[in-house]
Amino acid sequence: MKALSITAQPKAEAAWVHRFRNFGEAVYVKLRASCAVDLEEIDGSFDEFHVTQLRDEDVAAAAQTVAALNREHSLHDSVFISISEAPVYHQTVMIVLDPTMGERLWEIAGRHPLWIVGSEVNRAAVKDFRDPDTPGQVDITVWSNEFDLVTEQDWQGILNTVDLHHGVYASDPPMNKLSIYGAAVTPPAIAVLREYGFEAVLPTASGFLALQEWL
Repeated sequence: MKALSITAQPKAEAAWVHRFRNFGEAVYVKLRASCAVDLEEIDGSFDEFHVTQLRDEDVAAAAQTVAALNREHSLHDSVFISISEAPVYHQTVMIVLDPTMGERLWEIAGRHPLWIVGSEVNRAAVKDFRDPDTPGQVDITVWSNEFDLVTEQDWQGILNTVDLHHGVYASDPPMNKLSIYGAAVTPPAIAVLREYGFEAVLPTASGFLALQEWL
């Protein structure tokens, strides 16, 4: 038996959850007769769901079906499909390096730990959520500075800080997926990500995904 893992970088737009779940429901309708697709998982999903119990002879056709639906729903610039022996589940940390993200942060906040570059507009967007007495706190950390992201040293600083808080010595389970906004894939970025075990780097419409567990 095989599994498909479908993971994504959410777009910072109000329609994201609706679009992603509609895509998942379309996958459910197409594949439910030949494998296991959990509609409850899909209806609660934000950036990941799974297709399991696929017979070896059905894997290629199922992956093609999901890929076609991905394109049909215009999510192919942010959603990726992997085939493996067992479903891959990710512990995600989101990193926003776009100094102009501002209020769009709230379209992606609240699901995973979120680290944000400390621009004036980004700080203004999170101001009301920094009060520890405010109900409904979300896990957000604002860096004190902005990054040029041109050297390995810049990326070393970012990855070292995030790893200290969410890596193998800080979290159980530790992070194995980074959803990075506002940065391009560059050789310095790839070099440092690989030092931290992120072998798969997938460009998206909003930046890129870096994954430790992806086949």
